[in-house]
Amino acid sequence: MTENIQQGTNYGSSTGAGPAPAGAAAAPARPKTVDLAVKMIIAALVVSIIAIPTGIAVLNSEEYQAALFDEFGYYVDVPATVASGITFLIIAGVISAAISLLIAFFIYRGHNWARIVLTVFTVLSLINLRSLFADGVPVMSSALMSLAAAVLMLAATVVLYLAPSGRYFTAMKQYRKGKTAQLG
Repeated sequence: MTENIQQGTNYGSSTGAGPAPAGAAAAPARPKTVDLAVKMIIAALVVSIIAIPTGIAVLNSEEYQAALFDEFGYYVDVPATVASGITFLIIAGVISAAISLLIAFFIYRGHNWARIVLTVFTVLSLINLRSLFADGVPVMSSALMSLAAAVLMLAATVVLYLAPSGRYFTAMKQYRKGKTAQLG
């Protein structure tokens, strides 16, 4: 007993009830540049998370607190400044991590707006580096980790503007537009 199966149809157990509907296009292949950029964003995220305890250690160090007092004298409440610095560092770290994960996810899925948000986020990170390397208060170990994270973000941003990445974002936009048209 043989069954007649039409050539060109795919009735495998993992494909569902039948062949794909006519006109359904496959999603565009993600180029290696986008995969590399997502990996760099995740690496920058890991470095940033590691920088949080390093920054807390710097803020709690006697050297930092002495430099803070030398810089501002009695005009600053050193323990309160350190406590607020630690609080800010933790809150900013959590928010930054969440934003980085969301950006990486949406870039991976081919959303061009996420590439633009990453560009803005990277520019802000680079601007922030200037304050970390300012003379006065020693935060070198934390600043070097922030520099590494910013360089990774910059590299990821540059890679996302290379031609293969740009074609991918354009193709994904068209793919999503076609998918929406099929539903409507």
